[in-house]
Amino acid sequence: MACATLTASQSPKLNCRCVAFDLDDTLWSMVETIHAAHNAMADRMTAVCPSMASKYGSTAAFRDLSDLVKQKHPLKASDFTFIRKAALRIACDEFKVDNSDAAVEACFDAFFTQRNKPSFFHGAVDTLKELRRRGFRLGAVTDGNADVFAIPELDGMFEFAVTAGQVGVAKPDPRIFERALELAGIHPS
Repeated sequence: MACATLTASQSPKLNCRCVAFDLDDTLWSMVETIHAAHNAMADRMTAVCPSMASKYGSTAAFRDLSDLVKQKHPLKASDFTFIRKAALRIACDEFKVDNSDAAVEACFDAFFTQRNKPSFFHGAVDTLKELRRRGFRLGAVTDGNADVFAIPELDGMFEFAVTAGQVGVAKPDPRIFERALELAGIHPS
C-alpha cells in the first residue's frame, strides 16, 4: 500500500481538539524501556541483598514472582506499581532483608526512575510538540505505570493521564476511557 503526505489544505476537517495517547509501544519502545528499568531495579536489588538479586534479578524470575502476586490479588492485576512492590516485598521477606520497607521502596524507585526515561520512537516527541503547537490538548491512557508528568521530554505537553492502576481496570474496559473523558472535561456525544 502506498502512503501519501497530505498538505494542510488536503487534511480532513476534524472537530477534535483533544487527543489521548497510549504510551508503551506508541510513543516509546516498551521492551527497551522496561528492560532498562528492570536492570536498574536488579542493580539495586544486588546492593540490597545479593542473594535476592541472584534469585529474582532476571526478568523471567521476577515475572514469575509477579505472576504469583497477580494470582493472589486478581483485583490488583492491572496495577503494575502494586504488583512490582508486592513482588519485591515477597523477595525481601524470603531473604529476611533488614529494613525491608526501605529496601522495597529503594528497589522500586530505581525501577520507576528508569521507567520514566523512556526510549522514545523517532519523531514521537516532535509530533507531540507539533500537536500542542496546533492547539490540541493531549492526554495519556495507559495500562502501564509511566508518569508523563515526570518525564522531562514531555514537560508541559500532557494535560491529563490515566493509568490502569489508578482506575483498577486495564484497556479495553470502558472505565479507563470514561476516566480519561472525565479528566479532560469532555462529555461523549
